[in-house]
Amino acid sequence: MVDFKSTLLTLGDDAFFELIRNYLGPIKTPFNKHTLIAQLMAFLKKHEIQDRIISLIDEADAEILTAVWLLDEPSHEDLFAFLEPDHSFLELHNHLLNLEDRLLLFRDAERIRLNPELESRIVSGIVHSSRLFHGTRVKPIAARQPWIDDTLLVSFFSFLLEAPELYRADGSLRKRSATAVARRMPVLMDRISFPDEPDTLRIDFLIEALLGLGLVVEDHARIRPIVHAWHRWTRISPTARLAEIAGAGATPNAGERSDTVLAAQAIVASMPAGLALEPTSVARLASAATGVPAESALKTTRAMERVGLLLRDHDCLVKAWPTETSTSPKPLVIQANFELTLPAEVEFVDALFVAEVGELVRHDRYPHFELTKARVAAAMRGGLGASHIADRLARLAEGHLPQNVAISIRTWEEEYESIRLYRGVVLQVQKNRMHAVEHSPAVRQLIVQELAPGTYLVDESDVLALQEGLREAGVELVPELPPADPVGLVAGQDADPAGITSGRVARIARLISESADQSVTALDSSGELQDELASALAKKSLPAEQRQELSARIQRKLILSERQLRSGALKRRKPRRRAWTTPARIASLNRV
Repeated sequence: MVDFKSTLLTLGDDAFFELIRNYLGPIKTPFNKHTLIAQLMAFLKKHEIQDRIISLIDEADAEILTAVWLLDEPSHEDLFAFLEPDHSFLELHNHLLNLEDRLLLFRDAERIRLNPELESRIVSGIVHSSRLFHGTRVKPIAARQPWIDDTLLVSFFSFLLEAPELYRADGSLRKRSATAVARRMPVLMDRISFPDEPDTLRIDFLIEALLGLGLVVEDHARIRPIVHAWHRWTRISPTARLAEIAGAGATPNAGERSDTVLAAQAIVASMPAGLALEPTSVARLASAATGVPAESALKTTRAMERVGLLLRDHDCLVKAWPTETSTSPKPLVIQANFELTLPAEVEFVDALFVAEVGELVRHDRYPHFELTKARVAAAMRGGLGASHIADRLARLAEGHLPQNVAISIRTWEEEYESIRLYRGVVLQVQKNRMHAVEHSPAVRQLIVQELAPGTYLVDESDVLALQEGLREAGVELVPELPPADPVGLVAGQDADPAGITSGRVARIARLISESADQSVTALDSSGELQDELASALAKKSLPAEQRQELSARIQRKLILSERQLRSGALKRRKPRRRAWTTPARIASLNRV
C-alpha cells in the first residue's frame, strides 16, 4: 500500500509546490522534495495544527469523511454511487479535491483514504454512521411472512405449466383467467396499494418479475415457465428468491434490472435487525455493497415493500423477513384419489417436482394438487421415467404411496412409450459408411434410438462427444450441425446473494447497529478561526489580487495560521506574452 509520503512524491510539480507553498511558505532554492515532504509532515504532526484542521471540519465534510471510513477506502466511483443523489458528480469531485488540499484525504492507487496522521482523531471525533444512515432503534417486530413465499411460487409454477392465456392484447387480465386465479390462488388477486402510485394486482407484479428474471416467457399470449430455469432457482435460499423477485419487479427497464436485483440481494444480506432506517439509508446499504446507483436502489426498496420484505415504521423501513431456520420436513400426503397435499416444510426442489407431476387444485398454506396422466406424461417428456416419479413420490410420502397410484404411473408410462415424438439430433449414415458407427463403441453408446437402418437419434448434448468418436473411427469429414435458432433469456442466480456482498458491507451493518445508541459529536459551525484569519488579512497591506486569492483560501479552509498570509505563499504569475501570428502560419492553417 502506498503511504501518504509516497503519494506526495507522485504529485505533479505544480500541485506539489502549490501545496508546499500554501502550508510552509516560499520555497528556497536549491531544494529537495524529500526534505520538503519531511517539513510538511513535521508541520502536520503539530498538535496545534491538527486542532485547527479538525476545527474547520463541517457537517458536509464529516459526511464524506464518514463515507470514506465506512466504505473502507473506496474508489471515486464507489463513493459517488454511495452518496448519490445528495451530491452531483462535479460537486463531489470538487469537494474531494478540497479535502485533499486540506490534508484530510489522499488518493492511493485510485482508492480514497483518510490521512493516517489525522485518522485516529477523525475516527474518534468526527465520523459516525448516523451522519449517513438515519434511523432509530425499534423493538424487533414479530416475524411476518411476505405474501410471496415458496409455496405460492410452487403453486403458481404448477398453474403456469398449463400455459394459460392470462392477458388480453391491451395488457388487462382475461376474465376467464382472473376467475381461475381467484378460485385457485386468491392471494394473487389482492391489490398492492401505495400512496401516490397506481394500484397493482399481485399477479401482475409477480408475472413482470418472473419475466424479468427469465423464469417465464410470453408465447402467443400464453405464459409458460422455463422449467430448467426454475430448477436452477432451487440453488439459492427462500429469502434470496424473494429478493430476486422484488429486484426484478422494481423496474420495467431491462437495462436497469440487473442493478435492482443486485440491490435487493445486498439489502437482504446487510439490513440490520432492530433498526428502522430511512429509505435513502437502506438504498445506501445496497450501493455500498454493489456500486449500484442510489436511484436504482431506491426503486428496489419500494419493490421490497410491495413484496413485504420491508415494512414501514413511520417514515422508516424495518427488516421484515423471518430468519431462515432448518426444519424437519413433513411428509407429502398422497391419497388414493390421486390428490397430493404439499406441506410448507418440503424443500423447494422437491416441491417443484410435485408441482410438475400434479395439477394445482387450490393454493393454501398446504397447497393441493392432483396427479394426472397429462402432467405425468409431460414430466416424462422432460426426461423423468415412471420408476423415478413413483420412487420420488414414495420417498416424499415416507413410503405411503397408494398401490393404485403406483400402478397408474406404470400404466401411463406404457401408454406414453407406445407412440411418441423424440427431441434430439438425427445422425444419417449411408450404407457404405455404417461400419464407422457399428464398430465404434464410443459412437454406439451415444445412440439413443436406431430409427431405421442408417438413421440414428442422438441427444443434442452429446454431439461434441459423437463428433470426437467419429474422428477416432476414421471419419475425416466429421459432420457439423447447422446453426441453432437463438434462444431466449434464461435467468437464474446460481450463487447465494450473500456472496456478492463484501466484508465491507457486513462491517457497515455492524457499525450502524453499534452506533445506533451513541450520540454524534456536534461540530463547531461558528467559523471563529476563519473570522480571525479574515481579520488578520484585512490588516495586511497587499495587492488586491493577492488579497483576493488569500481570502479565497481562507474560505476554502486552506489557511490555518497567520504565517500563511504571505505573498510569498502564492505562485508568482509570469507576464503573458502576446502571441503573434505570421502570414506563413495563417497559410499553413488554411492548408490544414
